[in-house]
Amino acid sequence: SALLAHAPPLANHDPRGRGGASVSGETCMSVVPRVWNHPRAWSSASAPAPFPKSTDRAFRLFRGAAVPRVGIHTRYPAHTATAMANNRTPITYQATGEWYDGEIKRFVRLDNEHPPPRGGVLFVGSSIFREWRETRDFGNDFHPLPVLNRAFGGSTAYEQLLPTVMDATVFPHDPSVLVYYCGSNDLNEGLSPSHICDSFARWSLQVRKRSTNDAVEILFVSINRAPQKQPVWQALDETNALIKKFCHETKGHTFVDVNPLLFQPNADGDDAGSETENENETNPETETYKNQTPRRELFRDDGLHFNPGGYSAWMPVVQAAVFEAWERATVGGGETVDRVPRAAAEDDRRRRG
Repeated sequence: SALLAHAPPLANHDPRGRGGASVSGETCMSVVPRVWNHPRAWSSASAPAPFPKSTDRAFRLFRGAAVPRVGIHTRYPAHTATAMANNRTPITYQATGEWYDGEIKRFVRLDNEHPPPRGGVLFVGSSIFREWRETRDFGNDFHPLPVLNRAFGGSTAYEQLLPTVMDATVFPHDPSVLVYYCGSNDLNEGLSPSHICDSFARWSLQVRKRSTNDAVEILFVSINRAPQKQPVWQALDETNALIKKFCHETKGHTFVDVNPLLFQPNADGDDAGSETENENETNPETETYKNQTPRRELFRDDGLHFNPGGYSAWMPVVQAAVFEAWERATVGGGETVDRVPRAAAEDDRRRRG
């Protein structure tokens, strides 16, 4: 968007409070004071080298030089050799001592050993998406779309934005549709709504700069108003409102609001069908909910993460948005898909047969 064109570079500071500096030129306006902190600067000098010097000659292909002849004395990690055999540039990640190093390295190993198709649907973010991958048959939930889930629990919006993370989890897959859920952990750390919105906006800008698909679609799934988040619901609502506004004003972006599904039909918690069954709708100006009673039966004991029933209630809205985004992103190729998940389609065939 035009706002991002004049946005300042990220400051080399840590959002967790180990140092920071305010900067001007924010892209998401908020009544909450904005302090820009970031653990790494966006510069080539701060980016880690893809390989140690000892293997630099063997991997000159990453620097645009001719690929060396592979002989019996050329050593590659097993998963890197697999990726090269499949004519794919191996994904690399150099551990930096961060808490998530192990998870990113696991993604890199999996994607080099079994390279997923490019141009599919990529899910990124924090534990809400990660546990969806672990709790359900994630691929079947979006069959027949080519989906890949690279969310890692505990992550924040500013960590999703880091070049090392994006280079390992986003850019190698060149997705046509990206589905993003993050920001909840940032709120727990006391970061402002404008900071979270800016992190997402900058992440989105990097995606669009590097994508080979001019019609790439980006979906932001609203931060859940989980019971555990009640002390920060006001900041959470403001964050969602800022990002919803950004998505509305930015081509190829969609804000997917799942929060109405997470609240009781009315203030008394009565069954649906009463005169106040729509009391869970949001106020378009303040994005606050008239009904403040969450459906606790959808959450685990921690009041934050979903149990299987929570994903069943939450999933249809995300599914519909993903299928619609896929059709928009691939319309140039004339691709259309059946929106019925595989299991449901098979059940329907058995009934008809």
